[in-house]
Amino acid sequence: MNFLRAAIREPLLHFVLIGAVLFAFTALRQQKQDDAEIRITAGEVAQLAAFWETQAQRKPTAEELRSLIEERIDEEVLAREAVRLGLDRDDVIVRRRLAQKMAFVSDDLAVVTEPAEADLRAYFDAHKDAYTTPDLYALRHVFFNPDRHGMALDTDAQRALQRLTRGANANEVGDPFMLPRELADVSRDDIARDFGSAFADAVTASTPGAWAGPVRSPFGVHLVKLESHTPSSAARFEDVRDRVRETFLAQKQQEANTALRAKLRQQYRIVIETAEGTGS
Repeated sequence: MNFLRAAIREPLLHFVLIGAVLFAFTALRQQKQDDAEIRITAGEVAQLAAFWETQAQRKPTAEELRSLIEERIDEEVLAREAVRLGLDRDDVIVRRRLAQKMAFVSDDLAVVTEPAEADLRAYFDAHKDAYTTPDLYALRHVFFNPDRHGMALDTDAQRALQRLTRGANANEVGDPFMLPRELADVSRDDIARDFGSAFADAVTASTPGAWAGPVRSPFGVHLVKLESHTPSSAARFEDVRDRVRETFLAQKQQEANTALRAKLRQQYRIVIETAEGTGS
């Protein structure tokens, strides 16, 4: 206790305490001054002018540039006031935007190194199916609209098939159709996506060079001629190396991002409230 009373009477202690108070006050004042300053740098002005030029296809006039700068200042003032009033809290859009920006930052934080050639070859060997060209088909078809032909739909299609078999011009047969009449280098999946699985099965099973049908699709009835069929082929690593590298790096970047986010989660105690109770 005597030591404490002596310390309180010590002038040096008074000097230290006064100095600490003055330092804290000066730092706080400087922080407020920094917060009160809005600085539009030359780089930002150049960026505003460049954006204007991209949109208007010409450089901004001095008055237009002044207007752009004023808008930028107003934006900063309003943004800071919104934060000061707490308007950024509990706002889904603001939170989502911040999360997106942090996701972009995480791409830089989660650095992925350039893969070795052996790693790319190993990745290619493990995913060869992704680089295999599927069977490709070239075909043409003639469409018959059920609304136009009614009960005679199949009969009219059969008669047209006979005409085409005898050499009639395909452009003079059938009804107008929203999709192309001719398709080249399409896979079975491509055909099925546009015309349905039954249509795709009929086309891929038909004999090249001959008209066949009638073949049904969700649209109506078709006559189909398979022009050519190119069997699937396995790619060589040398031919697809750039694609393999892009895919490999994208996967490694995703893995690095996932690991980084898991590490960031460890800094928080996560509590999920549901109707059944609270979990974590």
